[in-house]
Amino acid sequence: MPPALPRSANVPSLTHKFCYRANIADLHRRLVNRKYRAQPARRVWIPKSDGSQRPLAILVLEDKIVQRAVAMLLEAIYEPYFHTFSHGFRRGHSAHGALSYLRDQCLRLGINWIIGLCRRICG
Repeated sequence: MPPALPRSANVPSLTHKFCYRANIADLHRRLVNRKYRAQPARRVWIPKSDGSQRPLAILVLEDKIVQRAVAMLLEAIYEPYFHTFSHGFRRGHSAHGALSYLRDQCLRLGINWIIGLCRRICG
């Protein structure tokens, strides 16, 4: 794998473009040859307002690139099979869109009540 160069005023932009292209080409080669292995995420702890901490995983850039490429491939394959009212984890859909759709359907069908139930599991 070509070494990553640090960004500085002494290194021309063209060198960085070449190095990025070389790194992407090497990543592609490893993926095609099934030699790619995801790197472990770096774990940091973020303080919360109540004094406790929550974990945060920081991924390596290569892993983010691979994950996005896989997501794009899966979206292209499965997107035609989703219903228009399916909003979860889809590009161009959001919780706000789901609520707007629900509101429109309730108004159209004359639904006046929605009862929500949240079951908390203690243990």
